[in-house]
Amino acid sequence: MGRKSRYTCYKDCDLAKACSCKESIAMSYPTTQNRKLIVSPKIHPIVEVLSYYTRRINNRPISAAISSMREQYPESKESIDALFGKLEALEQRLNDVPCPADEERLHFFFDDLGQTPSRVRALGVNLATAIFMPSATDPWEFSSLEEYRDQLKGLSVEEIIFRVRLTFAVPNEIWQREECRDFATFYDYISEYPVSEAERYRILGVVRNFSAYVDELTELLRPGMEAIVENAPLYAPLLERFASIYQNKTPEEAFTGDEEVHIFNREAEVFRLYPCLFAVNEYYTITYQKTDAQPVYNHIEIGVLHDAAKQYGKRDIPLKDLAGYIKVIGDPIRLQILTMLKHEEVYVQELTEKLGLSFTTLSHHMTKLVMAGLITSERRGIYVYYKANTDFLRWLKNRVVSLLME
Repeated sequence: MGRKSRYTCYKDCDLAKACSCKESIAMSYPTTQNRKLIVSPKIHPIVEVLSYYTRRINNRPISAAISSMREQYPESKESIDALFGKLEALEQRLNDVPCPADEERLHFFFDDLGQTPSRVRALGVNLATAIFMPSATDPWEFSSLEEYRDQLKGLSVEEIIFRVRLTFAVPNEIWQREECRDFATFYDYISEYPVSEAERYRILGVVRNFSAYVDELTELLRPGMEAIVENAPLYAPLLERFASIYQNKTPEEAFTGDEEVHIFNREAEVFRLYPCLFAVNEYYTITYQKTDAQPVYNHIEIGVLHDAAKQYGKRDIPLKDLAGYIKVIGDPIRLQILTMLKHEEVYVQELTEKLGLSFTTLSHHMTKLVMAGLITSERRGIYVYYKANTDFLRWLKNRVVSLLME
């Protein structure tokens, strides 16, 4: 990247959990008693518009996540409406903004291309983020979209390959290896990437057509970025709430306990924390050090929706209700379902096949689990996908342990 840099990445998605990059570099970072937590007072419009289109094209609207939160925490519906109704309004305004590209071209850039060993798509791994996502290791400030475009078009082939490999980090090879500096070596690297041949050539094409794609994305994203900037008053309360939670805290106070964000390197000297409105993952963290003379940074992006759900999940629950949740889990079939949903999202048809149950029987158990808030549901097209409500299950575990053993 034109400087001495050391990176370790971690994205909160199945793809990166399987990635071996965390063990690839033996880092010995100094521990300091004066570590800093710096909370950004604003969002980054490029990050948000990229995340918005990723959600839109992959049928994961933020409104569906907010509706799910209302279902999980019905007693907090009024505060959820007051806080996140504005975010739903922002999403609708973005939906109404005319886009210079047709749907086919949007899918070309924003369709998820990353796959895990279990063949589950990793949301947010697409061509647009590989090309246009601002680097966590560089300042985000720039005076205009044109200036940012020109910066990207000035990158060398080596730097372009680095960006693409950072986005498409996979278990079969460690993306930090310095040998991958030219197109031939990159071709060998991506030849083992777990996607179809057509998708593989799309990824290879980023390096060949990077400058042209930068120009196209600049014009494609411009209207959405302008809408996000113009509608700043809508999401200002979310940023104020986020800052009030984390401002003036130490890293130890902000990131402790099983229910908190699992930052990658707790020994970093500076923690930079950024709120994200349309975050496609719950959080993203990367540890880096530009030179040996500078501090070790841990860049952390947290989805404000996830952050709010975490706070709601800490609510106090009467013992009678607590016993009810335990009773729901106590059924062997429901316990098996929770186990299956622990690491992946599944739709009903898949569950009926795996469990050998009728649709009616399975629906009965799924209704119990959803009503208890133990699992969440999200409709995508004709399918409804289910996953474990890990935040609430983690809280429930800690609550039971504190009652019985502490």
